[in-house]
Amino acid sequence: YYWYDERGKKAKCTAPSISVQKPVTNEDVFPTKYGREFPSSFMSLGKICTYLCHVLDHIYRAHLKTTLALELHSHLNTLYIHFILFTREFNLLDAKETAVMDDLTEVLCSSPGGPTPAACS
Repeated sequence: YYWYDERGKKAKCTAPSISVQKPVTNEDVFPTKYGREFPSSFMSLGKICTYLCHVLDHIYRAHLKTTLALELHSHLNTLYIHFILFTREFNLLDAKETAVMDDLTEVLCSSPGGPTPAACS
């Protein structure tokens, strides 16, 4: 998988090297207790959304056959569409970050019973 670092340099990496588990489970970064405030630097953690986008892309590219065999594809598609709608609603990702998945987004947004194409734009 190719990844662009903060300086725009293209680097090859594997899916396990893209880790979001540590910051996501850190109470100082993502507080889960009632009354705890998010840190003032929270929005600078938008890189996590980029990592998650790459993880979803990896699952579709490398594990789709397994997902289909286990009949989990509808759950994966729902997760993906919710992720896309959330990141677009709050402007958390550049369009170039999700461009590799534009065909999938278009198909899922135009499918009967799915979100309207306007909602996915």
